[in-house]
Amino acid sequence: MAREAISYRDPAYRRGGGELTRVVWRRVTWAGIGIEAFLLAHPAVGQAFVVGVPDARTNEAPVAYVICKPGARVTEDELRAWCRGKIASFKIPRGVRFVDDVPRTPSPHGDKVQRVRLREMALEEFAR
Repeated sequence: MAREAISYRDPAYRRGGGELTRVVWRRVTWAGIGIEAFLLAHPAVGQAFVVGVPDARTNEAPVAYVICKPGARVTEDELRAWCRGKIASFKIPRGVRFVDDVPRTPSPHGDKVQRVRLREMALEEFAR
C-alpha cells in the first residue's frame, strides 16, 4: 500500500497533531511515518508507531512501539539490525518496545492512535 507524501504546510496536518508525528534531529525535521512505513516492511511487524523523545546529543531520537503479527517473533536487536544500512542511521529507532496494543480513541472511521499518550509513555520509558 502506497503512502501519500506529507506536507507540513497542509492545514489538515497541523490540525491532526502533526507536531507529534515529526521529529527534529540536529535541525533536520523528519516525519515518523516514514520510519513506521519502513518497519512495516519487516515480515514480523504488524503495526508500528514512532515518536520522538528528547536526546542531549541529537535534540530528539526516534523510539518505536511495535505490535507483532500473530505468531511472529522478533527482538529489538534483530529489528534494529534489520534497519542498518537500509535507512539513515539517525532514523533507526533508539529503542523498540513490543506491545499488545497502543492507546487509542474510538472513532466511527476506525480507532485513532493517541500519540500524545504514546509520547508520554516513551518519555517515561526512554528518558535519560
